[in-house]
Amino acid sequence: MTVATQRQLWALELAQSLLRGLTFLALAVVGYDLLHRANVWNPESVAGYWWVALICGASITLRRRFPAAHLIGVALLVGNPWWFFPVGEFRAIPLVVAAFFASSAGLRVVVALPIGIAAALSSECPRWVQVLPHRSAWGQFIVQNGMSLPLLIAALVIGAVLVGHASYVQRRSADSLRVQNEELARLRDSDRARIANEERTAIAREIHDLVAHHLAAIVVRAQAAARVAEQRPDEPRAAVEWIAEAGPEALAEMRSVVRVLRGDAARSISAGARAPELPETLAVALDDTLDRVRAAGIDVHADIRVPAGMSAMQQFAVLRVCQEALTNVLVHSHASGVDVRLKQVEGGTVLTVEDDGGDIQTKRAAPDLHTATHGGSGIPGMHERAKSVGGTVAAGRSAQGWRVRLVMPNGPSPAEHAPLDALTRS
Repeated sequence: MTVATQRQLWALELAQSLLRGLTFLALAVVGYDLLHRANVWNPESVAGYWWVALICGASITLRRRFPAAHLIGVALLVGNPWWFFPVGEFRAIPLVVAAFFASSAGLRVVVALPIGIAAALSSECPRWVQVLPHRSAWGQFIVQNGMSLPLLIAALVIGAVLVGHASYVQRRSADSLRVQNEELARLRDSDRARIANEERTAIAREIHDLVAHHLAAIVVRAQAAARVAEQRPDEPRAAVEWIAEAGPEALAEMRSVVRVLRGDAARSISAGARAPELPETLAVALDDTLDRVRAAGIDVHADIRVPAGMSAMQQFAVLRVCQEALTNVLVHSHASGVDVRLKQVEGGTVLTVEDDGGDIQTKRAAPDLHTATHGGSGIPGMHERAKSVGGTVAAGRSAQGWRVRLVMPNGPSPAEHAPLDALTRS
């Protein structure tokens, strides 16, 4: 909050307090006049009552900004032993009002009570200065007038201070609760935005992994058939037949993911329909993936040794990283062969996908890491997959072409919290 804003708020609060004080004075004037006209109130002197109304109006105006100063000022006025007032107890009203407003504005009880009690006792003993030097006269004054009224006024002041303090505590608690509620609402909105962003990222990653892998294989197979159509007339027919089989498979997998993301899986199960399928084993899913790459014309050398005890999320990460790495081989290189290895090492599991870079005459330079990660979602998606199971992905040039290496620790990771239904058949 800037200084200018604080000044504006201070001026607005002061204006509101001044308006309340003037409203009280106006009501007091109207009340005095009505009582006097009704002939039910005929005081010898009205000046004292005007002073009482004026002091109360000042307390209403200054109660928040200057609690201590205005209580001390009222105490000095009310406790003045030379202020003659026909009805002495009536002038204790401003003191009670000031004590309440001061304590409700935050003045400490240990400060407000001594000031209010001293003023209350002094207001009901207006001749204490005169009689104090003469003990006999002071005692006679106490005997004649008693101390019940001064003590009653002091009790009223004590009650006003305690009620005002309770009001202050309640207001502070309400302000604290309001601030906490606002903070909770802000955190709730932030969590909603974060969750929505995570969901969008997960959906984008799923669709990208499935669509990119299948379409890349289809496109590469179609392009290869087009290039050799004149020399090998039967190749386009074989390619079309293969695409006709691969296309429905890709659509089925997309529908499976969509059902999971829309939450239709549970309804499908309850209705007796077939739920999205999980791969029977990781080895079978990887074999299907490698077969699609082989069908696209890439020579695949595989050494797949699925470690025992892998969690569903770990299998999911291995499958998706392998698919994405092979998709990049199909799309971004002229490799003629690729080596895929999955094995267990001490402390973890390692997946390695490395291509040979292709023939030297047709070889396309392998993309550098910045180009591969900037503007695309393949490698960032692999990093997210690895992170979800506590692993890491390293992608970069190898001696021959391009290598992707996934390393995961043994056992399930605490980060594995995504729904297992997302592990769709591939």
